[in-house]
Amino acid sequence: MPALPPERRSAVSESDYARKHSLQCLRLAAECRDLAAIASTTEMRARVLRMADLWEELADQPAVEIRPDDNQADPE
Repeated sequence: MPALPPERRSAVSESDYARKHSLQCLRLAAECRDLAAIASTTEMRARVLRMADLWEELADQPAVEIRPDDNQADPE
């Protein structure tokens, strides 16, 4: 199988990263909903459900890979 050109490999990698990001956010939202089902107070249930909503919103947004800032000095 021929190797993909560098620009194509990058697009596939970005697409794969975005898909993984979305799935991870949806998993976290599901975990929050599970926690809400067993929450001991209505306040805790509301907070965890709000967190689930936020994770679902993040799943719909473009993934941004966070990389260290090259301009920062190394901590000593």
